Amino acid sequence: MGRPETAFPTIISLQNQTFLPENWEIIIVSVRAQEISEKINNNLPVKFVPLNQKLIPSQTRIEGIKKATGDWFLFIDDDIELKSDFLKKLMSLIQSAKNLGAIGPMLPGKNGSFFERLTDYTNFWSQQNLKRNRRDWLYSASLAVSAEAYVKAGGFNPELEIGEDVDLTQKINKNNFLVIYEPELVAFHNHKRDTLLAMVKYFWKNGGHAKFFLLQNPQLRVFSLLRAFRNSFDNLNQNITLNKNCLKDFGKYKLGVCVNYIIYQISMEWHYQYYLYKNNFYMNLKPETPEENYLVISFKLFSKGKWFRGIYYYLRAMLRK
Repeated sequence: MGRPETAFPTIISLQNQTFLPENWEIIIVSVRAQEISEKINNNLPVKFVPLNQKLIPSQTRIEGIKKATGDWFLFIDDDIELKSDFLKKLMSLIQSAKNLGAIGPMLPGKNGSFFERLTDYTNFWSQQNLKRNRRDWLYSASLAVSAEAYVKAGGFNPELEIGEDVDLTQKINKNNFLVIYEPELVAFHNHKRDTLLAMVKYFWKNGGHAKFFLLQNPQLRVFSLLRAFRNSFDNLNQNITLNKNCLKDFGKYKLGVCVNYIIYQISMEWHYQYYLYKNNFYMNLKPETPEENYLVISFKLFSKGKWFRGIYYYLRAMLRK
């Protein structure tokens, strides 16, 4: 939990479940744990894990797991509201299937507006349709994981700032546990990207993830619209392949999904250059091609305030590419 104001509906959705498992526990991990502990129903089996400082999602969840005693972990973000039959259906699924490692629910937006659904189909695209099947990975906005599978997979990687959910569920798959998408489980996602401006800001901001791609695989590479468009259409093709026969209304969102991917990928290209230049990160990388050499020259000129000459060499790097 980061935001008590959005977490209250999450907690109420747990309180209003039609079925409550025996010996279940709610663990709230947050720097604001005390703030919410004074305002919630004391009848709920809540444990609070106060943090001294805000942690990245993987580290926050790890702190919660340290206090967990159950055979299954259900991770829930503070902008999620579970449908009232969620726990009943989850328990039934757990009891009826063997070798389950992770279960991901459908993640529709809360109010169903056009831009909210467009955000859903763009960013949470793999958990929107009505077809239950095995998956290579799942999101952790809401995610049920067997404690046994979690331990054998090595748990969340505490060093990953993004993609920790994909990493975990892929590791669970590799340990021969089933990873399943179950659309009968519904977790409403109140992400609030329900206007054009909020949606565009969200996908542009997501381009900041370029920092982590740079850190994982440092390269001297110049801004490329071609790469942005190519990656956008790759994203779109993956989305269409999964959802084309499973979502009746996907067609009317397809163009918007493509535009969102382009915004995101162009932002990725821009942010990659920003982080490459910031704090002289490029100085730690040795240029191996003429365009990489021009890129380094341009950044050095920018750092000296020689913008016109810097732009000249940057354009030469782009043209060489």
